[in-house]
Amino acid sequence: MAVALSSPTSVDDVLNDGFLSCLRRDEGLSRFCGENIHIGFVRNDAGYSVTLSGNKRSVEVTGTIIGTLSATRDCLEWLEPYPQFEFLDTASPDSALQAAQTIFGPGNLYLVPHDDGSADIVIVSFEQQPHLLLDLKETLIRGIARLPKELSLERALLGFAALENLPVSVSDATIAFDRNIVVDLQQRRIVSPLDIHQVVADSFYLSVEHQLFFDGVHGNARVSFDATTSTATVTTNQGSFQSHGIIVAYISHGRWSFAYGSNPKLQRLYQFAHEFAIPELLESTTVDNAQTLGLDHAAKRILRHWTHVFINVSPDTNALLLLDAPQLRLPAPSPHAQQAVWAVALPASVDAERARTAYSELRGI
Repeated sequence: MAVALSSPTSVDDVLNDGFLSCLRRDEGLSRFCGENIHIGFVRNDAGYSVTLSGNKRSVEVTGTIIGTLSATRDCLEWLEPYPQFEFLDTASPDSALQAAQTIFGPGNLYLVPHDDGSADIVIVSFEQQPHLLLDLKETLIRGIARLPKELSLERALLGFAALENLPVSVSDATIAFDRNIVVDLQQRRIVSPLDIHQVVADSFYLSVEHQLFFDGVHGNARVSFDATTSTATVTTNQGSFQSHGIIVAYISHGRWSFAYGSNPKLQRLYQFAHEFAIPELLESTTVDNAQTLGLDHAAKRILRHWTHVFINVSPDTNALLLLDAPQLRLPAPSPHAQQAVWAVALPASVDAERARTAYSELRGI
């Protein structure tokens, strides 16, 4: 059905309405061009030709001038008709510029400076570049996870549907989009048969056993990694062997970030996270939260690499590297090993019965 969205009564309402559309464009553009985007502007009769480049790729888009910003950055003049909402008259220039992305969009806003210090306010909609937009499901997975708790999820979803011209079905408990994507308003997530806690439960104990085996047999191992061949060399006092390796995440300054942008080997993990709408397997987080959730355990079962090490990749960045080699395969199950594995504490959010059942099935005991 068509979306009937109530008129905004504050700048926060406008930002709420445009939150998901802005994220869709920002994330899509970052995926195409990378984090460090070079922006070039050439004036023309339509406004500006805007070139966005990075990651050895570039795209040329049309930018429409919607207003000007004074050199003192305290006065806005709109060239396009601006909605007559009273709250916009008292909004700060920064807030008004943020709101303009939704009011004149959805689109990305850029300031093109003049020699006198003033700037043209330019909006790019990407209507002719749909490949620059994040897909619908991933926009919702990431956007719902990032939406500040003080903003209304229902309004954000309805605003998104209205701005993107998407049909939705609305009930008291859910909002359903096309492609069978249903958002549970109370749980604040896309309805899915799996969540991160269940994935960790299904992985945890077998992951633990592999790690105990690695530490016991190959303790104090030194590991080097060749990213071009995905080959790790594991060196111990008894010799060395080679293992297939996958970098899953980078750890820097207390942050955990999945290595999707730099490692095509993670496609299986990305597809799993996308299919089951699991934001924790897509979004960056703190290292503490990654440990609390058990993200390393979840990745191991999906990627079928059960042993991990940490390697240094730059002065301030380590990487979680998963390994798989014949030398890392477990021996036959034993009561002693089972006792040692089950003595390791589960993450608090993981169901113990599910975890033990999954381990027993995987080990055939």
